[in-house]
Order: sequence, then C-alpha cells, then structure tokens
Amino acid sequence: MTHRSPSISPTRPGPRRARSLAAVAAVAAVAAGSLAACGSSVKSSSGGGGGGDSIQMWVAGNSTTKPIYTAEAAAYSKTHNVSVSLTDLPGPAYTQKLDAALAAGKPPAIYQLFSPGPQMKTLVAGHHLADLSSLVSGPGGLKSRILPTALAQGQLDGKQYGIPYNIFQESVVIYSKPDFKKAGITGTPATWSDLMADVGKLKKAGFIPAATAGSESNNWYELWLENYEVHLAGLGVSQSLQKGDYKALDTAPVVKAATAMQQLIKTSPFEPGYTTTSESNDVPYALIGTGKAAMVLNGAYTPNFIEDVAPSFVKKGQMGWFSFPAVTAGGDDAIDLSSQPQLVVSADQSKAKISASEAFLKSFVFSTPQEHALASSGNVGPEANAADLVSKYAPKDLKSYMEFQLSEASKPKDSFLSWSQYIPTSQTDTWNSLLEKLFSLKISPQAFARQAAKM
Repeated sequence: MTHRSPSISPTRPGPRRARSLAAVAAVAAVAAGSLAACGSSVKSSSGGGGGGDSIQMWVAGNSTTKPIYTAEAAAYSKTHNVSVSLTDLPGPAYTQKLDAALAAGKPPAIYQLFSPGPQMKTLVAGHHLADLSSLVSGPGGLKSRILPTALAQGQLDGKQYGIPYNIFQESVVIYSKPDFKKAGITGTPATWSDLMADVGKLKKAGFIPAATAGSESNNWYELWLENYEVHLAGLGVSQSLQKGDYKALDTAPVVKAATAMQQLIKTSPFEPGYTTTSESNDVPYALIGTGKAAMVLNGAYTPNFIEDVAPSFVKKGQMGWFSFPAVTAGGDDAIDLSSQPQLVVSADQSKAKISASEAFLKSFVFSTPQEHALASSGNVGPEANAADLVSKYAPKDLKSYMEFQLSEASKPKDSFLSWSQYIPTSQTDTWNSLLEKLFSLKISPQAFARQAAKM
C-alpha cells in the first residue's frame, strides 16, 4: 500500500476529519508559543512584517490543516522580520489559481505541487525553482525529520527541489467487514482472481461490490488500471512515462491491464450511474459507510471522508483494509502507488526572498504542532518519528489502520506516481476522455493503448 493528495487525488488532497477540528484548533492555539520559542529575537513592526520581506505561501489544504498552517504562518511572522501570508484553497480552485500565476510568470514565494512529475521537471528546466538541497543536508537539516523515500520524490538530477509535507498519499482498499461476512467472504483477496471472485459473491449477496467516482476518471479509474499494470509488469511503463516516452502506453502490459478493467466492468462492480458519480458530494464514501457498497479503492485518507458521512462505520469497527492484491499468485505485490505533495520555492524572486522563504520552510515543515495535529486526526505523514506519533496521538478507532500504514511504509518497496502526473497538462482532457471510454466499454483495450501512446 502506498498517497496518488490532495495527492493520489489531486482534487481532494489530505485529510478531512470532522471530529478533529476542536483538537486541531487547540493545537493551533499553542502553535504561536511553540514557534516563538524557536524564533529569532528580531521582531517585526505592526502587521507582522515591518520593513522585512513579505512571503506568500499557497497550498491546497482542507479543514483539518488550515487552522494549524494559518497559526504557524502568523506565529513565524511575529518572531521574524518577515510577513508570511497563507493562501489555502480546495484542490480545484488551487490548481486554477496556481496555473494562472505560473502562466503569468508571477508565482508565490512558496507553493505546493501535488507531486513530482512533468510540472516540476519543466519548472526546474526553466530555472524557476530554487535548489533546496541545503535545507535537507545542511546543519539541522530536514533529512533527520523526513523519511528518505519521501524526500527522494522531490529530487531531480541529484538536487532537492521539493520538500514533502502533509500525509502519505497511498492507495488502499477500504472494505466493509459486515458486507464481506454476509457475502461469505473470509479474509481479504490475495490475488486479482480472488478479488474478482469476491465481486461475484458480493453481487450475489445484494451489495454493490465497489463504489467509485467515475466523473473524476483521472483519479478513480486510474487507480484500478495503474495498480493492475504495475503489479503485473513492474515499473517499466511508469519509468518510461517519467522520461516523456508515451509510446510505453501502447505495450502488452497496458493492453492486458485495460482488458482486465473491461472484464471487471462487465461484472457491473460499481454503483448504478457510476460514470457520473462525483467525489465532491461524498457519494462513494456514503455508499460504503452505510453498507450499500462493500469496497472503495482510493487514497489512505479515505477513512476521514467516510467518517464525515458515516461515523459509526469507523467507530464500531466495521472498517477493514487491504493493499491492492497481486495480479497473479506469487506475483509482485511489493509496489506502491505514492504521490507525496511537495512544497517548492520560486527562483523568480530576489536572493533575499529566496533565503527568507527557505528559512520559513525549514521551520514550517513537520513542526511539532503539525505532527501532533495530523496524528490526532488519524493520519500518518512521512516523518521519521511517525511510529512514536501514532503511539502517542492516534485516535483509538483508527490506531490499527495507522499502524498498518506504518507497517507498509517500512517495507522495502518500489513506488510510482499516478500516470496522470507524467502527462502534460495540454493532454489531460484527452487522457481523461480515453479513461472514460475504456471504463464505459466505448473503446477497445487495444484502441485505448494506441490512442494514449499518441498523446
């Protein structure tokens, strides 16, 4: 298991845990004291910036993280000769705003990329991102606070351009224990064949085998297709896409994966009208939380969303989980889909502002208030001390799930990014259209692969 957001789901990154808001607010209230204790003795004049630099930071946040990020920006501004202003927007609005700013050549000082990929590569090639290697390996560097696998995602050509933050963006299957039991299913599927057999049992028992959000094909459909392909053939296609070689999409493993997806669709595994279901109204989460659907494949943050609409599903221990199964018996299941959000610093500003941005970033990423808030809201981040945080702050009803995430993250595995992260923005609509046609049986697997390779 290993994510894609906010994010495996670029439109919904990170956690959103309703019951945690009071706790987060409480932690945010002490953030000023925590950061002030380690701040400089130079204080800004009224307004928190005085004559110092003004830094804008843009992130795609949510109701869990916004209070803590806002408090930390304010606290830092009070103890340094700099004013940090935070723009925290939902995923779609954030993407639109950032794309417009980048196109105009006016990015903020610090901003979030949902994951490494063509966008980061293009920005680095154009000399638009600052080299942050000194923040990682220098004195008191972030290397001691963040897992190496997470840091590696923000590296290009041996240099660190992105600093991971927020939570693990992993793919995982959440399932309903009561539904599985009523369908006569004992245990979780070890292979794709097992999963297909379970789909049949669940349908026979009157359940929707899996909930999805078909109107957001580049998120939900991709998870099924990509997980199958990499568990079948390894990381060859993903590595080719990372290099910009889209011809890799017209290969036997992709055709076989596309064929398997259509075989799945022909069993009617998803809810009626799945092609128009949207994640924004929480339908997939409500379906599994109320016992109508038995499974959902999405990011590791999925329990947060389910609990918002069906809290008893989590609190009563009805939730189970498992990693995407091996495609064949004894096949490669040591591969994870992982997409860690990255914070980058714009190089299109003065050296003084770059230095000020780097200093704030070093203080901000996985600060003590952040670590406590994320863990207490039921989420695991790529911190080096994640196990200790889970032990001390995990909610009782999600502790086992968080320990599962830690266990998977500690195993020696290869990871890959969602394919859409490697596809140029200009081809996003084409890619989404092909996925929609594939999963609605309007195009053959072979035609899907051929057309995808021409993007």
